[in-house]
Amino acid sequence: MIPMSVGERICKVRKTLSLTQEEFALRLGINKGSPSNLEKGRQIPSEQLIKLISHEFLVSEEWLKNGQGEMFTPPEQTIEETIEKTAPYISRTALKNVLQKAIKEHCLLTDDHLSDYHPDVAQIKTGNLELDHMISLLIKLWSLGDEKLKAWASIQFKRAFPEDIVDEVEKQHKNK
Repeated sequence: MIPMSVGERICKVRKTLSLTQEEFALRLGINKGSPSNLEKGRQIPSEQLIKLISHEFLVSEEWLKNGQGEMFTPPEQTIEETIEKTAPYISRTALKNVLQKAIKEHCLLTDDHLSDYHPDVAQIKTGNLELDHMISLLIKLWSLGDEKLKAWASIQFKRAFPEDIVDEVEKQHKNK
C-alpha cells in the first residue's frame, strides 16, 4: 500500500469532516484556492498551517505530517495538553472549576432543562435505558448549536461506525 501524502491526508481530514474546500479554507482563514493546491500537492503546508489544521480540527500533528498514529487527537489528550500549557499560568483549582463549569454548561444538562432545548426529547423512550441516554445526550449536544462540538461528535460517530459497519447494519436491517 502506498502511503498517503500530506496533501492526501489534508483532503481526508476535510472530507471526513464533510467540509467543502471553501468551508475548510474559511475555518482556517486561508485563501479559497489553498485547499485544492494543498490536496493536489502543488503547495506544501507550512509548519504553522499544519499546527493550525491540527488545532482547529483536533487532528494529530504526527498523523498529518507523516501518517503515523490516529487521524484525530483523542479528547483526553487535548484536555491534558491544555492543562500542561496553562498550568504555569492558572492554578489547578481555577482550571478544575473552569472544566467543571464547561462540562455542566455544554454536556450535562438536567432533564428539567432538556425540554427548553428540544421539546420532543421527553417523548423518546425506546425501552432501553442505555439507548435512551445516548439519544438524549446526542440531542442535547446538537441543541447547543456549538459547531466545534457538533463536528467533534460527528467525527466520533464516524470513527465508531465506519462506512462498512453502517453498510452491514443497513443490509441486515433490510433483510430483517
